[in-house]
Amino acid sequence: MPLSRLLLVVLLAAVVRPGATTVPQKFRLYAPHAATVTVKPVGRAAPAWRAQHMTKDPAGFWDATVAGMRPGDGYVFTVDGADRIDPSCTDISPNATHSVVPRPYQWRNPRRVVPPAASIFYEMQVGSFTAQGTFASAMAKLPYLAELGITVVELMPVMHFCGPADSWGYCPVAPYAVRPELGGSHGLKAFIDAAAGLNMSVALDIVWNHASGQSALVNYDQPDLGAHCDDETGSCGSYFEQGAAEMTPWGPRPNMADPNIRRWIVRAVQVLIDDFHVGAFRWDSTACIRQVGATIGDGGCDTDNSDGWLLMQEANTMAHSAAQEGTNVIAEDTWGTPYPAITAHVNDTSVATPAGTAGGAGFDGQWGYPFYFSAAGEVRNALSAHENYPLSRQAQDTNIVRKLETKGHFSAGDEGQQR
Repeated sequence: MPLSRLLLVVLLAAVVRPGATTVPQKFRLYAPHAATVTVKPVGRAAPAWRAQHMTKDPAGFWDATVAGMRPGDGYVFTVDGADRIDPSCTDISPNATHSVVPRPYQWRNPRRVVPPAASIFYEMQVGSFTAQGTFASAMAKLPYLAELGITVVELMPVMHFCGPADSWGYCPVAPYAVRPELGGSHGLKAFIDAAAGLNMSVALDIVWNHASGQSALVNYDQPDLGAHCDDETGSCGSYFEQGAAEMTPWGPRPNMADPNIRRWIVRAVQVLIDDFHVGAFRWDSTACIRQVGATIGDGGCDTDNSDGWLLMQEANTMAHSAAQEGTNVIAEDTWGTPYPAITAHVNDTSVATPAGTAGGAGFDGQWGYPFYFSAAGEVRNALSAHENYPLSRQAQDTNIVRKLETKGHFSAGDEGQQR
């Protein structure tokens, strides 16, 4: 069986078909350490359905079928008495306390994928791109980007993250769920649809090398671990690595050693392709997926991680399958020195890879910031020399072009943020 099809077999959490109120909804949750799990409604004064117990199989999956759910319904999984979000929900409450059944979306345009050679990127932080900080307000500016010649709009992380909505977003809290303040899953789909109508693709910046210590998945089915997740001596539960591999420089690492968690991560990428029409991805800090460690060194982290390498191979095999129509995947992996195996084909065994692995990671390219420091310096020097653009204006102008990257990648935002 092809790997891309095998990855479809196991769905690790709730599969909610938006808009279906008369068809029973099937829930499937991975919580191997839980003794009891119930799915129950929250939010509506008079929900059309009642709490229902879930049944556990020998592999640690919990199942239930619930009738009567409507778009906008809030729900939680009560795991051993504690209310938890659905790890695979695409909509969530602003405080990340419960999941929300998404609204249906009717697509007007087919999914758009731009070949790498034709890709001119514009990196956007949705929360700070406009005064309103939403997909809807950013969508109104898409014609300007199209006129500028942009072919791919790359969004910085939009899955629910800690901190304000106009921050960078590299601290995942609910990795499947679109941040509600930005417009939720419906808003993201509308943005991608509008971009496709202007012959632009949308790339997403996804963060799977670490999570926030405030993640809604911390100690998900192991509430009695005792130690705090942000304590390097503690444990963060089933969804995160254990022992020396647990922590990264930024927070706990997803449990890539567990095949079920790897499938859950691959499924997240597939949902974004199939259900959201995302055309490309930038994987954040793949150096800290292929390596583990809690300190930043010349290689990012410091010890080879074969499970992380396997995760990237599985995800990229799925993304490049015929059914995915040529999705482009880019790795942030340079750390000043390119890592050739990251862009080698998954079947290429001639390249040097992390210990215990064979074949490349299968990315289409590498994203790197070193070029920025040299190119941006030249741009600043040129601008400061221009009589109509003094240095004091540069420091104040929050719309300054602030980063140049390889392959025609431009982005705009707060110069003071240095992002």
